[in-house]
Amino acid sequence: MRNSNGKPAGPRIKKPVQKRSIETRNNIINTAKDLFSELGFDATTTNLIARRSGLSIGSVYAHFTNKLEIFHTILEDFSKDVFDYLKESIQKIIEDRNNLNEAIDLLVHGLFNAHKLNGHLNAEMDKFILMDSKAGKIRAEWEAKTNREILNLINHFSNDISIKDKHAAVTVIHRSIHEVFQYLYKNRNRLDEKAVLDEFVTMLQKYVA
Repeated sequence: MRNSNGKPAGPRIKKPVQKRSIETRNNIINTAKDLFSELGFDATTTNLIARRSGLSIGSVYAHFTNKLEIFHTILEDFSKDVFDYLKESIQKIIEDRNNLNEAIDLLVHGLFNAHKLNGHLNAEMDKFILMDSKAGKIRAEWEAKTNREILNLINHFSNDISIKDKHAAVTVIHRSIHEVFQYLYKNRNRLDEKAVLDEFVTMLQKYVA
């Protein structure tokens, strides 16, 4: 097996089962997440992760083969968290019997707040998936799951919308949300965040009506 650089990869490390080992692994992940957010992937090294987490470099390598594997783990966890938030939000919208306009407003503002919690890290991930095939695959798998949830929401409001191609609409909605969020984060000190989001919600509401 080879890694993304074409070099032989080390042996696959199993996830820990003992409490202390799990805590150490989580410490490495959380420390790396902070460093990737602060410095970016390229400037973060395994030695720096070890020092910041108060561990030896050997302890880091006991849990991860390299910083790329740590990054993949963070990407997987982050993508799952955002997906779980989306799925729970959609379920709540359906259970609370919100109307279509309310549903769009709740979904957009809620997802934006979820992304904003790790804004810099999310931006770093977006940049990295263009250069690493495994990261791209991880993102694609979670985006496919997200698309299915958005389609479920569209189907729930099928009597209230006038969309010709639901699958195409899912792509438009999902990618539009992603691009607006990224643009808002990159220009967070220059734009009226609320005004942009409110206008975006209004556009989506008109699009599906």
